[in-house]
Amino acid sequence: MYDVKTETTIKGTVESVETVTGTAGRGRHSLGGTHLTVKTETETLEVHVGPTAYLTEKGITLAKDDTLEILGSRVTIDKEPVVIAKQIKKGDNTWTLRDASGRPVWSGRGRAQRDELMK
Repeated sequence: MYDVKTETTIKGTVESVETVTGTAGRGRHSLGGTHLTVKTETETLEVHVGPTAYLTEKGITLAKDDTLEILGSRVTIDKEPVVIAKQIKKGDNTWTLRDASGRPVWSGRGRAQRDELMK
């Protein structure tokens, strides 16, 4: 779903943080994990961040009233605008969630760890 051609940067305040269980299909909640509702100067958007377990493992904490700058792909899911986060800045912290092509940094982690153990 991530499309580098639609990358944009938004700045806003977190109105809510929700942990969503992924569902089958291609709807807004087919991407499980942590979702934010972010209010910018002009609109309120849903932001898909990533798997909650990955965020916890990396010490990424996001909460209501946080001010964020988010680089991500703006897409339409279920006729609603959604941003799929690639990078999030909060204060002095910057977290990269996807590589230059939009591939999630947590993707394939299990295989790489398994391969390393097999050496």
